[in-house]
Amino acid sequence: MKINGERHYLSRAIDHEGEVLEAFRASKGDLFERLWISDPSDRKLFKMPKKREDNFWSLPQASVRVRFGSNRIVAQFADCSVQEWMAFQLYGLDDVEHEEVGSSRELFDALEDGRLIAFGRRANGGSAMEEIPAVELHDLIPDEASPYLRSPSGAKVLPWLSICIRRADVERLWRSSTETEARSKFDWKSIRKIFYEVRELNPKFSKNELIQEAQLQFQKSTKREPPSRSSFQRHMKDW
Repeated sequence: MKINGERHYLSRAIDHEGEVLEAFRASKGDLFERLWISDPSDRKLFKMPKKREDNFWSLPQASVRVRFGSNRIVAQFADCSVQEWMAFQLYGLDDVEHEEVGSSRELFDALEDGRLIAFGRRANGGSAMEEIPAVELHDLIPDEASPYLRSPSGAKVLPWLSICIRRADVERLWRSSTETEARSKFDWKSIRKIFYEVRELNPKFSKNELIQEAQLQFQKSTKREPPSRSSFQRHMKDW
């Protein structure tokens, strides 16, 4: 809404369980200041050491790669402030046209089960970067900004700062959208949509009958040979 010609936002601050912590009206700039309550020195949490920029990604960068599969979008968070990350979470980016292909939960699952290794600085002292034990990450509340604990008073406690992950490890587990498309003969997102439409129109069809009908619809719409039945069955395991 606009007040005296200036756009304002009605917003709620909630915790990870959806509990409303605060509701307020603020301009866009003030909103970010209200949301970030921690010590101002922590605003540099996402600042990557220069020597690590090429080989490591911050946690927000890794999350963006998993969610969008695009290094072009990742590059926009190379020197991301907390306010900028909050802005992205609330409003997105004007030039981000990619569909989300994953979720940040996938990233945290990989960190907790040891498929990915995170590095960071202990908040209770010391400036050296060290490997964060997976068991410690498992005990933290997942947060793309920085995983945290809750103190008895309910305040956020950040045991690790400047968390980063090897870029190559993230790229190995989550291929870019262009790599995936280049390796696939078919656009399986579109095929899945055709299959769902066929299933909705023919609820009594068996699985094989649905595949046959989806193959026919694909051939009609693209004038191409459809994927084989076995290809359908293989991809349907992930649908």
